[in-house]
Amino acid sequence: MGFHVLFYVPNVIGYIRILLVLIAWILYSDPGSFVPLYVLSIILDGVDGWAARRLQQTSRFGAWLDVVIDNVGRGMLWNMLYDVSSDSRVGLAGVFNGVVCICVQPQCQRCPMEELVHGEPGLSACSDGKRCGAS
Repeated sequence: MGFHVLFYVPNVIGYIRILLVLIAWILYSDPGSFVPLYVLSIILDGVDGWAARRLQQTSRFGAWLDVVIDNVGRGMLWNMLYDVSSDSRVGLAGVFNGVVCICVQPQCQRCPMEELVHGEPGLSACSDGKRCGAS
């Protein structure tokens, strides 16, 4: 690998993504800053792959860098999810349950750990993100 590969456009986009993810991590307590930075990083994830193919600047280093940045971003989100859940009575299991029940349920149904998550028995989660009345 020559040093010129380090300056391929897709790799430069990758370096920008690293900065965006790290700055977003630092600013995670401010959703107004975190969300746009992280979303921009996600958008650039698609742009760097497109640029690599379009400009014929694919490389093993670029493929490795892309995976590393994705894993750092994913690790950051898991870290933040744990931090949020450890500060409340819900806990990490409750957060996972909430994500599964809200995002995966095809219709309003009772979630197994609803009482832990919401503090009230009989509430359900809908696939559209709204909470339903008694089941």
